[in-house]
Amino acid sequence: MTIDCDREWFIITKALAVAIEVMKNQPINQSWSDLSDMETLFNDRIEDEFDRKMFLRSAQVSIYGKADKMTK
Repeated sequence: MTIDCDREWFIITKALAVAIEVMKNQPINQSWSDLSDMETLFNDRIEDEFDRKMFLRSAQVSIYGKADKMTK
């Protein structure tokens, strides 16, 4: 599958942000290597720090219903 549409990249990046947020907040994280790889992909994909924070904030809203957690 070739991803050539901005919307498809947006959805993939948002899903990656959700996965990162969930994995970071597991009580016992057994997937540190996966988390590290996901964070690397996410940071390579989104270069701007503000945009990264907005994606992670959106992930918090998707997971928790609000963004009351501080994005680090």
